[in-house]
Amino acid sequence: MLLNKGEKLDELLINFGMVTNVHATAIVSRDGFVIASIMDNSFLGNGGNSFNEELIAGMAAEITMLGERTTEELLKANPQRIIIDSELGTIILVTAGKEAVIISVIDRENLGITLLHLQKLAHQTEKILHIRNQ
Repeated sequence: MLLNKGEKLDELLINFGMVTNVHATAIVSRDGFVIASIMDNSFLGNGGNSFNEELIAGMAAEITMLGERTTEELLKANPQRIIIDSELGTIILVTAGKEAVIISVIDRENLGITLLHLQKLAHQTEKILHIRNQ
């Protein structure tokens, strides 16, 4: 059975969630639209309210753009990742090529291995998004 891009991305996120300690992960377009997402239903870090995925996707795209512009201006380079740390967890944004950004909410534990898995997820996502439409 052939999977379309959306199904392949969903499968990637499910597998990523199984090997890491993540609460929520989304693949969003550079325009700020949700492409695919998963969330641990027990994660209620926002006071028990459901998340506004569209708002989060838009903010992730904007934060990534600002991080890229700032890094380019100061270092003449592109950031590998953007990390936002808080007392309740860590938010990591990783680019997946020119088309997408991955945003993930994780515990601080096992940050190193999670970053490795995020880079792998970003690479796989970029490959899937570059496949001709099926």
